[in-house]
Amino acid sequence: MRAVEARLVALPCEAGVEALIADVESAAARAAKADHADRADIVRFETLSVQLEQQAVLAWSAGAASAALPAAALAELPGALRPGGADPPASLPASVRAEVESWRQRGCAAVAICLPFAPGVEGGDRQEREPPPPAERWESEQGSRGRQAVEERFEAQLQAALGGAGAEGRNAISPSGVQNTVVTEALRRFVDRGGSGGERVDAPVEYRDGSQAENTFPLRALTLSEELGEEPELSLRMALLSIRHTEMDAVVDGAWLRNAEISRKRPAAQTDDLVYEISRAQIAELTRDGSRRLRLQMFQTGLETAVVGFYRAVTMHLLEHPGSLCVVPMYHQAPPRPKKRGRAKKGGVVQSRAPFRPGTGWAA
Repeated sequence: MRAVEARLVALPCEAGVEALIADVESAAARAAKADHADRADIVRFETLSVQLEQQAVLAWSAGAASAALPAAALAELPGALRPGGADPPASLPASVRAEVESWRQRGCAAVAICLPFAPGVEGGDRQEREPPPPAERWESEQGSRGRQAVEERFEAQLQAALGGAGAEGRNAISPSGVQNTVVTEALRRFVDRGGSGGERVDAPVEYRDGSQAENTFPLRALTLSEELGEEPELSLRMALLSIRHTEMDAVVDGAWLRNAEISRKRPAAQTDDLVYEISRAQIAELTRDGSRRLRLQMFQTGLETAVVGFYRAVTMHLLEHPGSLCVVPMYHQAPPRPKKRGRAKKGGVVQSRAPFRPGTGWAA
């Protein structure tokens, strides 16, 4: 096993170097505040950091003063320890901190460099590891195939989440790749306490990319009904996501979520959490924090992170403000293809409004 050698190099703070260090610090601050899907500031920070490290490597090769650094300390260091800047981390050895201070008094910045191909010694405490065993193949107990098998498997996950021992050992549910109709209807059945009398279970949600949502999903938490007990004071028809299926545009009042904001590249669980936060705020606004009854027909799309995040928000609102909200999921149903009767007229356009069918309402 080879050791990675890390060093701090004394780099004279000439005009170009000082400007480069200032740019690295500025880029680091911007990258920390950047949106998860916005890579521009992160790439800029990485590019500037490489330029600074290259200058330090050239100075070290030319004989500049340097000090050995524990490789573990690299993560705690800023881009450079410049004169008049932050103090060296207390985790550094006292001798290294003293040397850095002497460099800074001479007008030099201490810049960390990493030498990945430096010779090292064999690690005596290395542990042999084996690859994890392959995932166990799932087989339908009922011999189901296609959509029915997907539904059976997802419900088995939900049932396992209910039966897990303790919050730490709770089985996660994974909605990745499951049709939105299956996710919505199955979640509703398991959110409904019904006559089971069991205790509420907060199940973790994990996606195919390995990310896990910060917010758990409350199961067996409510006694659900399909409609409000009284007439709604506000009724809306909304598409879950904008610019997703244009055939919805003719039948909805607006879009619940902006496609440009939700469909960015990021870990799936972060999208789930984002949809949850947006939906919580919008439901609270439309119901005036539970003081106005709202009936919402939600024309859905197949983005499972949006579906899970939205219905988690619905569940949490109903727990806090029962009787103020009813959500009726509306599922797209492709119309049957018409039989061909001869050749269509050249230039002819046939338009049809795709039908939607209601699912089971969420109200409490």
